[in-house]
Amino acid sequence: SDWLGETEAPALLEALRSLHPEMLEILTLYVFEGYTQKQIARYLCCSLQNVNTKLLRLRRFLRRRLERTKEDGG
Repeated sequence: SDWLGETEAPALLEALRSLHPEMLEILTLYVFEGYTQKQIARYLCCSLQNVNTKLLRLRRFLRRRLERTKEDGG
C-alpha cells in the first residue's frame, strides 16, 4: 500500500490506516490496481460474494468516517 503516503486528506488517511490489512489489500487491488471483483476473488482464493461484501463494507466504513469528520468540522 505504497500509495497511502500520497494521500493528502488527513481524515481519509486516518480512516485508511485504521483498516485491517486484508481490507486495505482489497481496496488497493480494486481502486489502484484496477482488478475486477472476480480477479480479486481469484487472487485471494475466496468467493466473489466475499469480495463484494468486503467492498460494500469498505465503502460504508469510509463514507461514515468521512461524514463524521465533516460533522466535526474537519
